Amino acid sequence: MDNEKNPPISNRDFHLLIVDKFRGAPIPSVKNDYSRIFGNNLYNKFNISDKEDKKNFYDLYDVKPRKSGFGNGEVAIFWLLNYYKYAPGQFFAEPKNGYRMSVQSSEQGIEADLHIGNKNIEVKAYTAQHDSLIKLGMWTGQKEFLNLVNIAFAVDNLVNDNNASMSVKAFNYKDLARACDNLCAIRQAFVQLDGKSKKIVENFPFFNPVAKKLREFDDKLKNEPDLQDCSAAPVGPRVGGDFIAQKLLLYFLKGFFEKKPGVGGYLVNVPGTGGNPLKERGLEITKIDINNVDLKNIAKDKAIKFSDLNLFLSFGKIFKK
Repeated sequence: MDNEKNPPISNRDFHLLIVDKFRGAPIPSVKNDYSRIFGNNLYNKFNISDKEDKKNFYDLYDVKPRKSGFGNGEVAIFWLLNYYKYAPGQFFAEPKNGYRMSVQSSEQGIEADLHIGNKNIEVKAYTAQHDSLIKLGMWTGQKEFLNLVNIAFAVDNLVNDNNASMSVKAFNYKDLARACDNLCAIRQAFVQLDGKSKKIVENFPFFNPVAKKLREFDDKLKNEPDLQDCSAAPVGPRVGGDFIAQKLLLYFLKGFFEKKPGVGGYLVNVPGTGGNPLKERGLEITKIDINNVDLKNIAKDKAIKFSDLNLFLSFGKIFKK
């Protein structure tokens, strides 16, 4: 949210930063039209084709507002999309035809950094490769997912006699799938008991806390349309731990990317470290198309991991058709 630490930043603020960078010389015009880089592909690795465009882009790489949540590469992308055919006679004026790409105007740190039309653009500067696990920060704001995973691991820890109890602080897909499978197996056996047997079993001291967790888990699933098919079936086979884990993680990703950059938005990686870009990598653009993610991608080795309450994600594995 805008405050003294992160004051409001406008298109004009970015424009003035560009003016200042070129120190009295006319703002260079972008030679090629790069607006099509934000297309329907889930992944697009893009190199700036024109030599002058590339030089000017990387001259602007580390330019950013001092007090803001903006980072490297954002002013450069703003210039690349907005200053196409920028007339030399305009000198320091803002683009005559307005801005195709706009800076977010409020709630910095919550909304996506930039917008083009109705598409949100979040800009990062990771050195990790596209298929690698990339640290995306704290994830515990996803309260319902947190509660459901807590229950799954609580049941898993109750029924497993092991010294290394699992928790939401650190786990991967396999950990969650195993915990969900244990929960699913016990839940299905319990649900399919007749009423009298169910009451007897529920009153066993060792099983009573498990029964409460199972009910709590299913009650929460009922309130989430995307997760209702993970509920226990009164008859027939159980859904299984893999299915539940994949659906839970897809539900989590929808919430995690809801605003930054938003479902259908784009994450643009301009690889670099500090103020030094890795020019040979170009721009790596991922469309956050959550609704078309294949559940099997979530189950891939090293596609997703949670460590010390931080999310690590491989965009190359998750967002791949």
